[in-house]
Amino acid sequence: MKRRGAWIHTGQAKTAQAICIPLGDKALEVLKNQMSKHLTRVFNYQGNPVSKAEKWAWLKALKRAAIENFRWHDLKHAWARW
Repeated sequence: MKRRGAWIHTGQAKTAQAICIPLGDKALEVLKNQMSKHLTRVFNYQGNPVSKAEKWAWLKALKRAAIENFRWHDLKHAWARW
């Protein structure tokens, strides 16, 4: 939080090198709001830690946000371009 970045550890990165993803003000605000909801995990659903993104959850989130024609993989392409 102090460095305003999220880290992808070497074991999770495709290149086996740690990656820091810069976080903007809104992202930091969301993370701070989530911190009090679970002792060890940032993201949870109904009190249970989220360990992976399920397709049904992704589709429901897109519907709630009124986002159409968007795939999970599109996030990877957007991040790579930035």
